[in-house]
Amino acid sequence: MRTKLFSIALLLGFLASLNAQELTISTGSETSFNHAQKPAVLSPDSPADYYNLGYSCLEKKEMDKAKTAFEKYLEVAPSAPKAHDSMGDYYLATGDYHEAAMCFEKAAALGLESSNKKAEEAWAAKAQEAIEQSGIWKIGSPKSW
Repeated sequence: MRTKLFSIALLLGFLASLNAQELTISTGSETSFNHAQKPAVLSPDSPADYYNLGYSCLEKKEMDKAKTAFEKYLEVAPSAPKAHDSMGDYYLATGDYHEAAMCFEKAAALGLESSNKKAEEAWAAKAQEAIEQSGIWKIGSPKSW
């Protein structure tokens, strides 16, 4: 009971920090819609609400709020592959390719096969980042000969 009350208090505080009159909800595709006249009402135990809220915040570049929503999504649905995939999307958007790949791999292991490709892409981005940071790619440049 105490945990549930804490979750509700956390959710209410989180909602208070949002502009509830203009909450954009992402459907996971390019389509979004605006609930301009309806206040945001989330159920503390609804994975779908945290999914939508997380992507809405991600779309608005509100990264801290997106992370909080996706973490709550994982808390209420830890065995849902889409929860891990969504957290991976958050990490990908922040440039943390290692964490993104780990989340995508977890989602794939839980049955979301489309996350395999996302994991591969995140690992490739991580490798590219490491190469660029090391300066190795400059060694073989014809300009340096």
